[in-house]
Amino acid sequence: SVSRETWISFEDFCVCFQNLYVFHKPHTYAYNYQKTDFKFTDDQVFYYLLVDSLTPIEILVSFSALVRWDDTEGTKRESSCISKGMLIVEHFSWKCVTPGELVLKMHTSATKATVLNLPVGRHILLFKVSSPIGHHIHLCSMLPCVFGEEDAVMPGLEKESYRFIEQATAILKAVGNVINNFSSKTELSTALKELELTHCPPGVHGTGLAEEHFKVFNSAFWCLIKYVLGKKAPSNSKFAFRSFTLDFKDTEVSENDTVSSESCEESSVSSWQNQTPTSEEEAAALKLQAIWRGTYVRKVLNSRKPGTKENTKVKETLQKLWTAIELNFQQCAIILLREMFKRNCKSVEKFPCYEDEWCKNSFADYAVTYADQPPHLWFVVFREIFFVPEDMLIVPKMYTTIPSCRLHVVDNDTLEEMPHVFFKVAPHVYLKNK
Repeated sequence: SVSRETWISFEDFCVCFQNLYVFHKPHTYAYNYQKTDFKFTDDQVFYYLLVDSLTPIEILVSFSALVRWDDTEGTKRESSCISKGMLIVEHFSWKCVTPGELVLKMHTSATKATVLNLPVGRHILLFKVSSPIGHHIHLCSMLPCVFGEEDAVMPGLEKESYRFIEQATAILKAVGNVINNFSSKTELSTALKELELTHCPPGVHGTGLAEEHFKVFNSAFWCLIKYVLGKKAPSNSKFAFRSFTLDFKDTEVSENDTVSSESCEESSVSSWQNQTPTSEEEAAALKLQAIWRGTYVRKVLNSRKPGTKENTKVKETLQKLWTAIELNFQQCAIILLREMFKRNCKSVEKFPCYEDEWCKNSFADYAVTYADQPPHLWFVVFREIFFVPEDMLIVPKMYTTIPSCRLHVVDNDTLEEMPHVFFKVAPHVYLKNK
């Protein structure tokens, strides 16, 4: 409180204002985050909050505004003449150009505080602050958060959310339970049922999505095997995969399957390459293929029966695989579930952790320099080719001090320019290309 007869410098006042909460910090909260800004403009200031939790989230938000008093010639100050600061908090994603859902709105000419409640999961909140002279935001929470500018929040969005890791861990643990009980007559069927319930999202069982979802899981599991054992997985691993999943149609496995060609000599194969088979030879080949497939399928089914020689071999192969997985368990769990998500099957949208995908981002910075330019003339800042390694949603953003600048993205194949929204390149799914 400063009387009319007492004057202090603005810098001293800023120090007092910034330390306003030193004597009143709530002791029941473990994490405190503060932001203070002083300016003489009504422009909005933006902050970002990243929070992720497996439990409901409570954040105490305190907002203080340093405002301008519209004094008249008299000594009275009417409350209606006081300019107010405003804080708007809303959900945010860089993947969307429309404003997110409003979470909190506060007007004050002094200080206000409230508790912000958020559901389980990962959230990005955008704090829009406007105040005539200055403001102070103080957040308190029992959960760790990231609060600050865009650069402070972005790195945390590349990591998987806690719900994603929890779901991935549960699935891989169920896989390990099947492997550990693969030779148990009493426990194998129970372990397989638990695995099915774990990797199949709620509401998928008994629907048309179930069959497609199982194909997605099998394909993702084979990708995990290749990641652990190498791209050229041995033939016994392929046999073990088929025994584990009873999947005989996986194209990725079939393309590299060498079981039927191990005993085949190159000379006998090359002698047929330049010959046109007769109808009798084609019929004989089809008959041999059917006999071989029947033999192979019966062998795989027999390996599912505990106590058989085939089951013992598969158990040994799977146990070696599991030993390698346990060395990097969490990373393998993430790879398995992420591969399932990459298949774009509608079933994965029913996982609770799918809601967190909206908040998952990765970014790459690209900086350029340019020579001094004469005023009031257009010039090209940069022209480059960007490589898109796989189909993905990309949002190009440009930061520059040039007063008037615009970014154009053109497809080199079609020469079509990517769409703009308010003179900015809109979010767009770019296909694998350059």
